[in-house]
Amino acid sequence: MPISIDDLNTLKVAAIKDHLKRLDLPTQGFKKELVDRLKEGMEAKGITELATEGDEEELKKAAAVEQEEGESVVAVVDAEEKEDKPEVEAADVEKVVEEPVSSEAAPAVTETVAVVLDTVPAEVVPEPELSLEEIKTRVLEHITASISRAEKFNDLEKLKRLAKDKQRIEKFGISEENPIAIELGLIKPKETKKPQRQNNQGNKQKFNNKRRGNKRRYHPYNKN
Repeated sequence: MPISIDDLNTLKVAAIKDHLKRLDLPTQGFKKELVDRLKEGMEAKGITELATEGDEEELKKAAAVEQEEGESVVAVVDAEEKEDKPEVEAADVEKVVEEPVSSEAAPAVTETVAVVLDTVPAEVVPEPELSLEEIKTRVLEHITASISRAEKFNDLEKLKRLAKDKQRIEKFGISEENPIAIELGLIKPKETKKPQRQNNQGNKQKFNNKRRGNKRRYHPYNKN
């Protein structure tokens, strides 16, 4: 006989767990917890009664009988159809088998496929840009997870630093240069221009020319 919701306490723990598995519900816990969970699952899915093992066996037997009757009916219909079909002459069968398949059709199909693949470009879906508010939400989620991890390992310095970062972002928002957002890949870092080196080649040349001129002017062996 089927079991109603009010009679679930009469079931054994193994039977309760079996019904929980059928409803895709967890099977851990004591019997009272399992019964309450099964009641909630039945009420959520609109189930008022559960079938017992005897009921399930009767249903299986009935289904097997129906399947056998269906197979027998199909067999009879197939036999009647075979009797109604005319026999195919052996000569016609040989003609069909012996006809060669044209090998020229295969290259044509291959070329058509190649043209289609070349003409259809690959669709590139651009990644949607996140707003600063969305970036702020994700950064705060990351900081919250990092705080939980730091509490687990009792890292006081990291906890203090993360708490300050969280308080600052909640109060002032997030900027486009936030290091945490850049580290998470939520914001692209701005390209910094490299300082141009001063070209001192011209100054060096002028200095060398000046030194040469001074040597010519003040050299002690220069008669001029």
